[in-house]
Amino acid sequence: MLHSLTEYWLRMAICLIDLNKFTGPSDHTFNTVLIFLFLYNL
Repeated sequence: MLHSLTEYWLRMAICLIDLNKFTGPSDHTFNTVLIFLFLYNL
């Protein structure tokens, strides 16, 4: 379960990084919050 959740958050982070390349830093705060949640769930 934990490994599955970690893999999910890792994929989310990768997707956010890819999206950030196209959208720019406009959603930087939103990405920071999600990355924090990702690290918190590790």
